[in-house]
Amino acid sequence: MTWPGLVPYVTKERHPFLELVNSFGVRTLSYVFQHYNGVTGENYSDLNPYITNAQLTHDISRIIKRQLNLSLTVADTAAINPITDRIALFMVVGGMQFPLGRYMFTDNLQQVSTGGNQADVQLVDEMFMIDQPISTSFTSQDNVTIAIAQILRDFNILIRVETSPYLADVSTPIGSQRGQILDTLATQGDYQTAWIDNNGVFRMVRTIDPAVAEANIDFDTEKRIMQDSITSTTDILTAPNRFIVVSNSSGASDEPVVGQYDIPPSAPHSIQNRGFVIANVTDVQLANDAQAVAVARNIGLRSLVVERASFTSAPDPRHDSYDVCIFDNSQWLEIAWSLDLNPAGLMTHTIVRAYS
Repeated sequence: MTWPGLVPYVTKERHPFLELVNSFGVRTLSYVFQHYNGVTGENYSDLNPYITNAQLTHDISRIIKRQLNLSLTVADTAAINPITDRIALFMVVGGMQFPLGRYMFTDNLQQVSTGGNQADVQLVDEMFMIDQPISTSFTSQDNVTIAIAQILRDFNILIRVETSPYLADVSTPIGSQRGQILDTLATQGDYQTAWIDNNGVFRMVRTIDPAVAEANIDFDTEKRIMQDSITSTTDILTAPNRFIVVSNSSGASDEPVVGQYDIPPSAPHSIQNRGFVIANVTDVQLANDAQAVAVARNIGLRSLVVERASFTSAPDPRHDSYDVCIFDNSQWLEIAWSLDLNPAGLMTHTIVRAYS
């Protein structure tokens, strides 16, 4: 475990086998389902699931963001121990393996027959191991970054968390879900919610404003989108345009703690364009007005659900969490994607619009 690990949000490396430029319109790929013992680290033979039902989904709105669904053969069903075993998933392109995360079994539905059992299994990323009820109460009024380290101290995992200047105000009883505590600390520390990345690393980054962040996925120039699949929806009629945070924390001063964030005037539903306020008010335990302003901005930026676009593209293993994308000459934040795990499978994306 490393701590702290300040990791900048940078443009993802370009790769000739992943770009579908004019001179390179077709590529071949495959997937490796590496089967290993999650307790001892021992590697077993790779699994060979039925590709018709193999799918990986990723959604940043969930505490455990990734889910892997597989249908296993008789031989693979007999080979797995869902209690101890895990699967490391890789996409193979141009002779290179690109990691797509590590997964733990959460469901093992078997069809019993005289020819041997076949299983339909569901796996999730290793946040499942973290998001369990705590066995002792947890209290912290320390720096949020330190509080995150404390709640993760029992896990032998690689941790990379950007540093926050804000204070935590958390007091939770035995039995509270650790993932929910991390979500509370993410709000108080001005973080995006935690996730386990493609390399199996626990990550938390400070809140990303996709309107000004450097884009790391460019859909306009890489020619990966299937144009007949694009759809667009909007919540513009009811979306809030002002986010207010109030606090009655015991660690605060005698003065009221209030923070406010208004969405940019360039947004079509802004106060300036709408002509009136639609407020979203949240009560959070905070120390001072500066932290309240940061949290109000955090909640506002997490609520970029005014304009969504969904489309299908060629598979790309560089997608992870909180990717900032260029699409239709604008910057967007990717909030979900799914991948059909077969050589001819496609990748679907859901993105939300950012306003500068």
